[in-house]
Amino acid sequence: MTKLDPSERAKVVRYEGKFCDKPSRDTWYAVMASGDEAPVPVQHKTALPLGFTNVFRFDADGDGLFTPLREHARRLVAAALTAGELPASLAAETPSFRRQAVGAVGDLAARGANGDQVVRLLSALARDSDPKVRGGAFELLSRRPEKSALLALLNARSRAADGLERARLDFELVRAGHLQAILDWKPAYDASKGLDRHSMRRDLLELVRTRPISGWKTAGPYPARTWEEGLSAEWPPEMEVTSAGAIRWRPTGTDKRCQLNFRDTMDPREHAVAYARVSLRAAAPLETALLVESQSAIRVLLDGVEVYCQKPRKDSETRLEIVPVSLRAGEQSLLVKSAVERGSWGFVLHIVDPLGRVSRG
Repeated sequence: MTKLDPSERAKVVRYEGKFCDKPSRDTWYAVMASGDEAPVPVQHKTALPLGFTNVFRFDADGDGLFTPLREHARRLVAAALTAGELPASLAAETPSFRRQAVGAVGDLAARGANGDQVVRLLSALARDSDPKVRGGAFELLSRRPEKSALLALLNARSRAADGLERARLDFELVRAGHLQAILDWKPAYDASKGLDRHSMRRDLLELVRTRPISGWKTAGPYPARTWEEGLSAEWPPEMEVTSAGAIRWRPTGTDKRCQLNFRDTMDPREHAVAYARVSLRAAAPLETALLVESQSAIRVLLDGVEVYCQKPRKDSETRLEIVPVSLRAGEQSLLVKSAVERGSWGFVLHIVDPLGRVSRG
């Protein structure tokens, strides 16, 4: 790294120097220049100048072709798939090369490589000294259907380097279908703040993105002077018999991305209570979790038993909550009761079911 003299800052300075390296494989280089004073008023005072060149490719073996590091890793991994194990030489490679090896395993797996051999290689990479190599192997293992992949993740969790890696493994175990792990992951999520909370929330939503709950039906509104009254009073949808006869449940047609806004479909929109319900069918008993988010006062009941309740929240307090639930085999009813005095009125609700064990609607 070269640092310019302060007296030269007003000039255009052209760097002259030598950089010596002897790469063993084809590689590339780039030159970067940065400054420690913001170019005010061209940019904001918090922006520091940064510039860099395009890459310079270097043909180390002189064959007239540029072979990327990923291709070198792919060749090694392809040979390892044939041999059934990673070569001992991989440990001597740089972390960058080993990260490329993880990606190469994923590429070859997507092309139909033998599943058991893929899991064997990923299990070995899950023991790597570099945390990013391990993390890549964890993610690929969680997407494998073989039971040995789940066992490899459980073994990795038992030797996790720290709490952060243990939380990462809990999440990957959930993705792999070991849903009980979300109870171990929940404390780390509840304690997270700022960017960590945002990142973990994003992971949760990605986990449920492809299997939304659909088929919601709504009933109401019913009058309630306060949200406390709205949540505590028993309204017709919670009664087995009503003097008014059958409850009129209306299809919503608005449960986009599992988000339901009562203000779009009901009037009056203040001092009221409304209900939404949907049927869930589990092929077998299942320990999992609901993901619930709302600014409104809400209660969530599974087959008439409350599993979650919250008072109204301010915008800054709104967050996705993990609600553990136990599903029995067969059909069960999920009921959401939402009370509003004024303002936001609705909810977002998902069920953690990455392997599609629960039918919705």
